[in-house]
Amino acid sequence: YTLTDLSERVSVAGYDKLIAGNLKAGINTIQLFRITHDLNIGIKEHNIEECKIAKALIETYIENIDIGSDVDSFGDIFHDIYEALTIEYLLSKGCSADFEKLVHFPRKFRIDNIILRDDNFRKKIESRQNIITDIPKEIRLISVDYTFSSDLDYISKKFDKFYQSKDRLLVIVLLGKKSNKQISALKAMLNDYQVKDEMTNQGRNYYKNIRIIKSVQYRQFLGFDGLYSKPYQDIQRLSFDIFYGKGVERLREMWEVYSKYLAISGSDWINKYLRQN
Repeated sequence: YTLTDLSERVSVAGYDKLIAGNLKAGINTIQLFRITHDLNIGIKEHNIEECKIAKALIETYIENIDIGSDVDSFGDIFHDIYEALTIEYLLSKGCSADFEKLVHFPRKFRIDNIILRDDNFRKKIESRQNIITDIPKEIRLISVDYTFSSDLDYISKKFDKFYQSKDRLLVIVLLGKKSNKQISALKAMLNDYQVKDEMTNQGRNYYKNIRIIKSVQYRQFLGFDGLYSKPYQDIQRLSFDIFYGKGVERLREMWEVYSKYLAISGSDWINKYLRQN
């Protein structure tokens, strides 16, 4: 198992541009923790020395990243934290969740979080909230996409990434502060897409299975109680303040904890519902 083999393995996982592009250009790439899961498999299951070397190099690289110097990286950082916090919380409730999974093989669109809507989720999560109450009975999976943007064109492009389907609900979570005007415009746009889809395509794009909510509503939707209440409050507050230069050190502390959690997180339950390779 050579370094070339390792590169091919990472490429298959969809991280080829991450390594070939960003690292060669010397860009601060905070998403590197996302490939350490693949490296851990090589280390633990196959005892591949090159995976150990690569993981050590990645950890050293990340330790030296100054996240406060690159505003564009904040979105990726918040994604990591929200993804990990969602998985950890739902697992504590006995529910199944994962992150960065393919939703329409062989297309390479990966959803931020994906949640299994089984009887346990219905009982412990869904029945205790009133944020999304009209989930069709056919829905088996809930896709979650996090975004800071409220740009109509940017959000509309998410509608056609196969995140939603006949049995999959897409929940777009708007991070940061959003005005009532922005929310109204987004929901009006979504409604237009839904009406047009029903009139021209008999609903084949399943735009009806898309919901747009704010981060405070996402907290109410899933619950985030007990040990997870304060961390969620912290990350939500940071998403409001970070672009004003506040809370950078606290953000880094949270990111280091949760990105490492993602690096060791992983399960195979999703393969029963969505092909991954």
